[in-house]
Amino acid sequence: MTGRSTHDDRAAAAALEEPRAFLTRTINAIAGLDIEPDGNFFEAGLGSLELMRLHESICLWLGREVPVSVVFRHPNLQALARYLAADAPPTARAAPEPATAGVAGPEARRKLRARIQRRRREER
Repeated sequence: MTGRSTHDDRAAAAALEEPRAFLTRTINAIAGLDIEPDGNFFEAGLGSLELMRLHESICLWLGREVPVSVVFRHPNLQALARYLAADAPPTARAAPEPATAGVAGPEARRKLRARIQRRRREER
């Protein structure tokens, strides 16, 4: 292993820390579960409702809408953290956490829904 690949490995691991910590806190707040990084969300006890709440919190954390299919196509902490690390611009990752440690409050949900509805109208 060269010094370069070791540095690249460390940089990749560091980039995953923030999204993984966010996901861990959010899943714990939503469902009261501590999930292993490679544990499947459904097998660990998360249902569709919890995954929809996780999706909503991810959108708030990123500051924009992402397809709900993201949480189903990346069915564990490690895969979803990798997606978020690659997809989230640095300024979005620095955004404040959603209300109540990752679970969006009613006002935040209302604003997100309104923003999504506006985008859908604009796309028509």
